[in-house]
Amino acid sequence: MVERESKVKTKASTKKKLLIAAGVVVVALAAALIFISNYLVNYAIGRSGNGGDREVALEVDAPADSVEAAIEDNRATYKSKIDTFTKGHPGRDVTLTADDGLTLHGVYYANAETADTHRWALVLHGYRGDYTGALQLAAPYYEAGYQVIAPDLRACGESEGDYVGMGWLDREDILRWIDFILADDPQAKIVIHGISMGAATTMMTAGESTPDNVKAFVEDCGYTSVWDIFSSELQLRFGLPEFPILYTASGVARLRAGYSFTEASALAQVARCEKPMLFIHGTADDFIPYEMMDTLYNAKPGDNKAELTAEGAGHGEAMYALGDSYIQSAENAKTLDDLEPLGLMMYDDFVRRVHKCRTNPYLSQQVQKCVDYIEMNLDKKIRAADMAALVGYTEYYLTHKFKEETGLSVTDYIKFVKIERAKVLLKSTDQTVQDIATALSFSTRNYFSRIFQEVTGQTPMEYREK
Repeated sequence: MVERESKVKTKASTKKKLLIAAGVVVVALAAALIFISNYLVNYAIGRSGNGGDREVALEVDAPADSVEAAIEDNRATYKSKIDTFTKGHPGRDVTLTADDGLTLHGVYYANAETADTHRWALVLHGYRGDYTGALQLAAPYYEAGYQVIAPDLRACGESEGDYVGMGWLDREDILRWIDFILADDPQAKIVIHGISMGAATTMMTAGESTPDNVKAFVEDCGYTSVWDIFSSELQLRFGLPEFPILYTASGVARLRAGYSFTEASALAQVARCEKPMLFIHGTADDFIPYEMMDTLYNAKPGDNKAELTAEGAGHGEAMYALGDSYIQSAENAKTLDDLEPLGLMMYDDFVRRVHKCRTNPYLSQQVQKCVDYIEMNLDKKIRAADMAALVGYTEYYLTHKFKEETGLSVTDYIKFVKIERAKVLLKSTDQTVQDIATALSFSTRNYFSRIFQEVTGQTPMEYREK
């Protein structure tokens, strides 16, 4: 009897020890999980975190050597343009107060010569950057006649904040920047254009109720959601699955930063956007997967949307891969009376197809110069003899070389580009067919209509009403 009681006590004692040990393990695991989650929140979105120090990459197809060369050449060109722009237009520091009391900083590039056009651009930088990361957007918009504001997003640059908003908190800040613009110019027509996290901010803002003054959104290499991009990075950087760490980290972010990773969804916001939007992404993006562009594009309701693919471009390199065509939208916008159709205009076939010639690394310098000359002089009568003189060739030699390299005769190329520009004007302005014919230097409306039908198979009015 005594022996049996002893065995029972031993079993009870062993069970108790096991329960205590299990409890200790659970508490230790929970503590470790909370510690890791806090670390990840600080690392990823804390102001002083190291999330921007990225030494890993998604596996993507390497771009062709010719594309890499074109990107590096255009990068150098953009850098030179930005240096010239900032020296000539230093901008003015401006601040505003966010809804949660933070002081936000930005730089305002006032364009006094074109103030009466009421065109404004809000250009937004990427992850852990500052306003200087959007200067490659600010410069061309300014040159196209826009007033430009380049904010420091919260917890970036000179803006206050302990945690990076990843676009979700920033969307409300952008609404305040819109108010800032309207206080200065109640007739403002605003386009919002962002890169990377700035693109996510753009899309998240697009899902909010914005004033009619906001006409279009442009996102370049944005992500579908904070959850999606952090899940990808958690696997790449640390080799960890999203469960359970990302779940607890999202809860920690909610408590400390004021938002969870699940609610910060550009995809959900895009699905609520009714205004025009352009989606841009490089096929060799090793940070934010190229496939996200199609997911976002498909979520956007309506027909007032378009995609622009930059073949071989890495993260944030679309502008370098596409060259001048990337900013053709801003240049074209100077001809519009209203920016509302800007999103459609920027993605017209003019941008999609002509950039293949503009940035074709196989074109000789002379033919490339002729292509640029044509596109810059669509409002004039363009003669092969003038271009031959420009590049130092005989007219006969130039016409043969041009066709050999582009696959089109000089005359056919000029017709093609003028008709592509006409299509943009027909869809995005109220200009009459006669006015468009005159603007593109066609001798008569009838001649313009005949050439338009030859190229498109439709009359100008049929195309406009389609």
